[in-house]
Amino acid sequence: MKQFIVLAAVLPLMLLFVAQYAIDQRNHAATAIAEEEIRAACELARSAGCFTQEIRTQLKSNLAEKLGLSPTDITVTADEGVVYRLNYFDSTGERGLIRYSVSVPIGRVMAVSGLFSTNTPNTRVLTIRGTMASERLP
Repeated sequence: MKQFIVLAAVLPLMLLFVAQYAIDQRNHAATAIAEEEIRAACELARSAGCFTQEIRTQLKSNLAEKLGLSPTDITVTADEGVVYRLNYFDSTGERGLIRYSVSVPIGRVMAVSGLFSTNTPNTRVLTIRGTMASERLP
């Protein structure tokens, strides 16, 4: 009887590890999808010289569709003006670069967060920032 009581107490705690593993796998897949879509949008922006409104809208709709989010939840911040490729060495390293930042909410982080803490939010926002060289010719 003592072993049954121990099993009844320990088994739910052990199932938390299985649930946490599933959530980690889902979050990893969502992160990989977001990185792939952002990389594809960066290649379009690189050839256009900036993140045009069309590229931003397409990026938001692709991420929203594949991750099951609303396009209003996704934030895309990038340089507005067209940046041209440089045909000479820039010692400052500041010209000819397109800067961007994309924020995507990624669902739950902990499986049973109410069991451990009730005040902290159980969500995460994935933010990918970077710079890339423009390939648009002047």
